[in-house]
Amino acid sequence: MDIYIPESKMEDYKLMTTGQYGGIGAIIRMVGENVSVVDPYEGFPAQKFGIKAGDIILEVSGKATNDMNTEDVSNLLKGPANKPVEIKL
Repeated sequence: MDIYIPESKMEDYKLMTTGQYGGIGAIIRMVGENVSVVDPYEGFPAQKFGIKAGDIILEVSGKATNDMNTEDVSNLLKGPANKPVEIKL
């Protein structure tokens, strides 16, 4: 039996199968018209770098997020484990 995993779900699959997390370690949501951090996970990069609940994500790797939804921003924040990502809050 073959199972298809869409590209957008690959990081979630890698986390489940390898335990390697490739995101910043935070829950994000739309708050008004902005994508905001609502809960940085304890011990993960977001918390370690001082990101707090209520911070608005303005850019990810130089890409403005003002016209993006939560899924778009989440996809920009995910990548290979230990790969740096630049975030403007």
